[in-house]
Amino acid sequence: MGGHRWQCLNPSVVGSAQYGRKPISPCHVTRSAGALEDAARNVPVVQLDNVTDGHDGDFVAVDDVSGIRQIVAHVRTTGRSDLAYVGGDASSWSGQHRFNAFAKAEPAVGEDRVLLGEFSEQWGYQGGRRVLSLSRAPDAIICGNDLIAIGVIEAASELGKTSPGHPTSRSARGSNPPR
Repeated sequence: MGGHRWQCLNPSVVGSAQYGRKPISPCHVTRSAGALEDAARNVPVVQLDNVTDGHDGDFVAVDDVSGIRQIVAHVRTTGRSDLAYVGGDASSWSGQHRFNAFAKAEPAVGEDRVLLGEFSEQWGYQGGRRVLSLSRAPDAIICGNDLIAIGVIEAASELGKTSPGHPTSRSARGSNPPR
């Protein structure tokens, strides 16, 4: 086994894996299950911040549901009542759980206020422009991650909207939210 590449892994589905050198990195909620099952027959497998449907193994993950619930509750305490959500791909573990948590916390939010795309600045910018250009724009936007938030903040700035910006990642802290 040592440093030999494991042939049964498809790099387009699971990423690269070398025993003892690199972790297996599942990247799809459903399509990575077979490769994970194959891997688990030969080495211990623990998924990190991602769970693949159909693989009953160990995992360690961020509590996305609690995080979104807390964000929504906090935003509500600031007097905001018309929320929107710009999130990432709902077929990813985090995207799915964050979207579901928002939908449960805000069941009355209209379809025009829930936009799903990629976990990227570009998508955040596009989604931000769309939701902020509605005839009745929301008074708060919950973002699926910091990259999306950077794009939404940029869109808000271009549209002359104010944004407190509350980025937490190193890349988001380097953004320039409007004041």
